[in-house]
Amino acid sequence: MPKHFRTHGGAPGATAALPVRRTTPAEWAVLAGAGAAGVGALTVLLSGATDSSVPFWDALTTGLSLMATYGQCRKLLESWWLWIAADLVYIPLYVHKDLYLTAVLYTGFLALCVAGLLRWRRSLSVPGARESVRAAA
Repeated sequence: MPKHFRTHGGAPGATAALPVRRTTPAEWAVLAGAGAAGVGALTVLLSGATDSSVPFWDALTTGLSLMATYGQCRKLLESWWLWIAADLVYIPLYVHKDLYLTAVLYTGFLALCVAGLLRWRRSLSVPGARESVRAAA
């Protein structure tokens, strides 16, 4: 199995957990390009094929969520910021659609994202973590 599909770093059968790391500039460039293209395509699709009253905002939340999921799979610290950005769009969007309980749920998700960000940020401070991050990049 290719290394980038493993949940643990190193060779097959390795038990060392995949370390939390920062997103590289190259990864940001790919994420931004793919995210912008995806949001654009989804906006066009939602505008023409659905009755969405807010196609851009629906597309934006989907794009941010997909980019955040990619980052979570690779334990990229900044993926939490993408989740936070998505939740900050989701919450007023659900209020706008009179889905108040769903907005409350996403407020809880926002709190969990902040907690996840703080925890992953602390794990970057663990001795040896920064060296393993540099080796992985």
